[in-house]
Amino acid sequence: MKDLPGIVIAVLLFLCICSFILFIAVFVVTRDVDVGAVIPGLLSRTKAAADAGDPTRIPDRFKPAVAASTAGSPPVSAAASTAAAPHAPKYVGKYKCRDRMDSDDMLLLILGKNLFCKKSKWSKPWNNPRGKGIRSGADGLIFGDSVVADSFTLIMWQRYATSSLLPYGQIDDAVNRLNAGRWQGFDNWRPPTIEEIMALLVPRRNRHGLYLPVGWNCNVSDIWSCNPASDSLSIQWIWVARMGMGRCNYGHPDIPRALLAVRDMK
Repeated sequence: MKDLPGIVIAVLLFLCICSFILFIAVFVVTRDVDVGAVIPGLLSRTKAAADAGDPTRIPDRFKPAVAASTAGSPPVSAAASTAAAPHAPKYVGKYKCRDRMDSDDMLLLILGKNLFCKKSKWSKPWNNPRGKGIRSGADGLIFGDSVVADSFTLIMWQRYATSSLLPYGQIDDAVNRLNAGRWQGFDNWRPPTIEEIMALLVPRRNRHGLYLPVGWNCNVSDIWSCNPASDSLSIQWIWVARMGMGRCNYGHPDIPRALLAVRDMK
């Protein structure tokens, strides 16, 4: 009987250890933990040094072409023969930047292409919580330090917003600054369409709390599209994607939101 307290303590300690291990296992399975992000040491210093000259760390076929040097001109580095992926995209968009879209257009887009849109009273007509989207997990995405290349749509995204939250009227100026400075080597950046954004969404939050593919630790939750809403409203509202809520809806143009610029790789 004298040993009873010690046995009880040992049993309780064993149960605590088992509970902790079970909690970690459940967390990893249910939260889509990006092990590479959790354990950055997996990326060796050697690889990081080797990639130092290429901040985007993406395959050559996604990099800008560089004109060949001519006699008497300074030498230039070898570059990819093309800036586009060598295959047809798996998803071809219908809408272009500045196309006006009403609620019927959004309904046909979301339901017609089975894109994901979480149920909400603010997006009731085009709710599609059972939508599968166009990918499983991070299929088709190549993550760089600053950009994400999508071989499903042949579109390259900024991985993070590069400026503070902006009213809608300032997003063109922000994109013009990217192009003027040839950000990441390109000068064809533009705002995304609402279709391009919704095609990114997946039906389950990743570990960063966003309805984006596993591994995308974007630093914003609401972003501007470049599509005005054409329903009969007193104000020219703009379509906004809410990646933290898994849906889209009208957004007032004066309420600041983020911009994730895109470029076509075709």
